[in-house]
Amino acid sequence: HLYTQIAGISAGIPQINLVETVYVEHLKNGYLLADVTEFSKAAHYYTDRLKEWNESLIYSIDKIKEHTGQQFLGKLEKWIEEVKNVKGT
Repeated sequence: HLYTQIAGISAGIPQINLVETVYVEHLKNGYLLADVTEFSKAAHYYTDRLKEWNESLIYSIDKIKEHTGQQFLGKLEKWIEEVKNVKGT
């Protein structure tokens, strides 16, 4: 569920997913399972030591910054220019 995933990422909770999404990068802010039998391995990756959890939190904060404020506006302006150039206007 997209809303739940975004809320979890915003709270700094590493995601464990069976399906790849644009919001989660394997071993950065989450764990992409090949199949459900890997769940225990993924859970231990983030809970056995706080280092991985904290790195996930920092990565998520950086990703949030990319999609908010001036950074987002800059990306939007670049995208609009690219669309204009493709359309030839």
